[in-house]
Amino acid sequence: MNLLMTPEEFNDLGLLCQGSADPVRKYNEDLAPEDRKQKLNPDNVPLWSIECSVKDGGTTIFNVQMASTVEPEVSPGLIRFGGLTASTYPDGRRNVVTFRADTFTQESAPSVKRTAPPVPAGSAA
Repeated sequence: MNLLMTPEEFNDLGLLCQGSADPVRKYNEDLAPEDRKQKLNPDNVPLWSIECSVKDGGTTIFNVQMASTVEPEVSPGLIRFGGLTASTYPDGRRNVVTFRADTFTQESAPSVKRTAPPVPAGSAA
């Protein structure tokens, strides 16, 4: 699948954070979602999922995953991602798009800027 815009162009659409970063859970059909362990990246850094939508694009909701040693502090509002990538994989008769990012910046108030905590040296996001 070809994506028709660059990550920077995608950011420029005006992405809205829906309000929280949630742990990405390992799939285990025998456990309730809240009882599943949190997924880790190859460097054993926990993965988090930030629910977003496009500012003027309607109601489509998507998640952006990122690795962080602490829960990212996000709030509802505009958000920009650094190192944003999109990948696709087949799932039955459709292709699923997943988004990952290394960092984010969010304007939570006119004079306050939030950024994602850095991943420890030697760890890849």
